[in-house]
Amino acid sequence: MAKQENGSGTGRYTGYDIGSDSIPVSKPWFWKILLISLLITAVIITTVCFVLFHRKTEETKSLQEINDANTLKNLMKGHENIKITKSYSHLVDAKDFTTTRQVSLGEGGDYYSYYKVEGSAADFKEVIDHGEYYRNENDFSYYYGLIGDDYQKLCVEPIENEVFQLNTDDTLGDQNSSGKLMTIKLTYTVQSGDDYNTNYGFEAGTEIQKKVTCEKDTKLITSIAESVEDEVFFSYLVEYDTKLKVPNFYQRIRNAKTTRTCTVVSSYNGENEKNYSYTFASGTYFSMFEHEGYAMYQDKEGNVEYTISNVQLQNPNGDLTLYVMPAKAKE
Repeated sequence: MAKQENGSGTGRYTGYDIGSDSIPVSKPWFWKILLISLLITAVIITTVCFVLFHRKTEETKSLQEINDANTLKNLMKGHENIKITKSYSHLVDAKDFTTTRQVSLGEGGDYYSYYKVEGSAADFKEVIDHGEYYRNENDFSYYYGLIGDDYQKLCVEPIENEVFQLNTDDTLGDQNSSGKLMTIKLTYTVQSGDDYNTNYGFEAGTEIQKKVTCEKDTKLITSIAESVEDEVFFSYLVEYDTKLKVPNFYQRIRNAKTTRTCTVVSSYNGENEKNYSYTFASGTYFSMFEHEGYAMYQDKEGNVEYTISNVQLQNPNGDLTLYVMPAKAKE
């Protein structure tokens, strides 16, 4: 066989011999470039995350400042009364409805509040006046006997919580000023299981647009509109010094010439027996709020329970005595 002549080597790959059994030697410059690229990428990611985190922190701080300013006490400064109207629509399991809350502060710091719900299956009107609670529903007028901390938890807190609080998870958008007012645009992305998803049926990922109007100096919110694709489904409006509403059912109760007295003997909340006595207009039904673990009875031994169905069967012109004690297990 003819002997193969070695070539001059011109054009031959010089990195390593393809036919060699030796392991190729890596190029140092490759690792240097890779390391530099990774460092630059890490710096960019860190910078972006820092900027976004800083921006979100500033947005949250700004929204929290607005929330801190929006209290019932601040809204009522310099005003005889305020009226808050909220409208809800496009709900999954309920009809469109509107709530109206009017609040004034009486002598001694007690609230007068007129509240009504219109459009829902349980339209009703209520009045909270000087520590007493009245309600009108389905042509029946009720006086509610308040025990323990009922007034604070079931009357005062709902009044104070009527003032809107922004969601600090919202993304802050454009802000524009005009005269004494400022308009803020917010965006919220619906999450699975949140209120927008469960109550309104918006799919996760849907963007909620919010337009907030507030006083520039005080940061007090005067209106809010929440919408999806320009269709408003919730609105909030604050009005100052409107004509104070005293509903007809409450005027009748206040002007009644005859009264009835109801007594409640209560051991609610583990306290020793305490007697509560309530005097109010004849023709008005007596009721109480439910308390978990407790029930109303017609007798001191707790043998005959006084259920909600008994309320409308009572004599609205006669006196009544009830006992509130730990609920007995039902057979």
